[in-house]
Amino acid sequence: MRKMNLEDYEKWLEKHANFEEREAVRVVETILDYHQKVNKEYEFVQLFPRVKFKGMEFDLIILLSDKKKSLKETDFFDRVIGVEFKEVDTKCVVQQAVERRKYVDYQYVATRNVWMDYAEIFLMALFGIGWVVYEKGFSKLIIPSRMRDTFGKVEELVNYLIEKRMEKLVEDVVNRKLSDFLKR
Repeated sequence: MRKMNLEDYEKWLEKHANFEEREAVRVVETILDYHQKVNKEYEFVQLFPRVKFKGMEFDLIILLSDKKKSLKETDFFDRVIGVEFKEVDTKCVVQQAVERRKYVDYQYVATRNVWMDYAEIFLMALFGIGWVVYEKGFSKLIIPSRMRDTFGKVEELVNYLIEKRMEKLVEDVVNRKLSDFLKR
């Protein structure tokens, strides 16, 4: 597993870049610019190109942390960002991002400046996937990724279960009181 900083990544791309990764450094800078301003400044930014993480292959994983560590050592306070690159095949890249979304805190797709169908935009919004467009010498964040909100989903589920249980308890109490009243 290759672990590198932005400068090393740029050198690595010179030798190994696929066609869609030509502007990858600008895409990474755009994503980092957003996350370092909106969230917090992390001491270490580590890049893992073409890496297998939790059984899924990612074009790029960005690890933001306060100390150097491997992807296997990440904890609650670190941020793991997945990036999938495609020139123009938006349907494919959105599908890949949706499949990989549950394994990272933030997920992005990076495409050239292309049109997306409403269905693809809907899927990105539904799963909190961000979108960065790029052209030669240019990169722009169109939609920021939302953090994977497992706690919020768990809280929502627990509240739903409590609400259903409370409804049942209230119904039982009302039925018992009503049956007691009718017995008199």
